[in-house]
Amino acid sequence: MQMLVVDDDLDVQDMMAACLRTNGHTVLVADDAADALAEVERHGMPDAVVLNVAMPGTDGITLLHQLRQRVPNLPALFITGFWNSADHIRVSSGSVGCLSKPFTCADMFQAVRELSATAS
Repeated sequence: MQMLVVDDDLDVQDMMAACLRTNGHTVLVADDAADALAEVERHGMPDAVVLNVAMPGTDGITLLHQLRQRVPNLPALFITGFWNSADHIRVSSGSVGCLSKPFTCADMFQAVRELSATAS
């Protein structure tokens, strides 16, 4: 599965990408929404995305809406320190998961498995 990881914290981004690669995924990485859209233009749409909710400029939820204009039910896993009901309401229907910080690689593997199961 090709995954796009978008996080402005490069240490977290590197950790998530390494975890996903260890689990056999092909991983594209981006620091922000503009970089993510550029990666999509270069490599095509990923099978799923892992997005930080709170990022400077365009946040992860808005980026998901932009990506879902191309693929309406693109599976997404949000990474956040705080997931509130307002954030949940902003997410359109479809395959969405949330993983709270801090998390381990094992937590991420489980969240991706659950996301893959609901997307199938």
